[in-house]
Amino acid sequence: MSATAGLFPNRTSPGPAGHHHVVAVSFVILTELMLFCGLVAAYIVLRGQAMEWPPAGQPRLPVGITALSTLLLLGSGWRVHQLSQFVGRRDVVAVRRLLRQTVMLGAAFFLIQGAEWGMLLGHGLTTASSVYGATFYTIVGCHAVHVLAGLAALMVVARRVGQLNQPEGDTATFDSWASPVLGARLFWLFVVGVWPPLYALVYLW
Repeated sequence: MSATAGLFPNRTSPGPAGHHHVVAVSFVILTELMLFCGLVAAYIVLRGQAMEWPPAGQPRLPVGITALSTLLLLGSGWRVHQLSQFVGRRDVVAVRRLLRQTVMLGAAFFLIQGAEWGMLLGHGLTTASSVYGATFYTIVGCHAVHVLAGLAALMVVARRVGQLNQPEGDTATFDSWASPVLGARLFWLFVVGVWPPLYALVYLW
């Protein structure tokens, strides 16, 4: 029997109580979807009213570097997607590894976006410079806030899972960590999934 097997009760899957984080996050995601739909609708209306987009004298968005950061974010989504099968197997080591990789890829995405913002601000693109700048920072900034929230959640559950590898005295049960992990996983999948449409809308259209 593995060293971690004794940490879990004899259950093949989390019971109803083990899904409460997923249910709560699902409701949060529904409200956040409405938020992003409102932002996208406002962007489309404002752009449709503009005579020129982007306005003359405003810097163009770095499509290439953002495409690279998008690939990193998608990579993090793939890693977190795999979590459920290892949670089902009660494989603590694999779960910790996937959480760590997800956080690293997500943090790389966020840092590249931050560097991009610094460059654009240096070239004069601000929220006050034009509607173009205001809509860009509002939409991309809103997503960035969700990235930070998702990374924070992933780091918290990674720390919690890490505690399961403590000596035998650890009495944590399967549900005590599986539910938070699956909840954080669902939120991060939302963060990853909402970005490609935003990238296409703001950077490519």
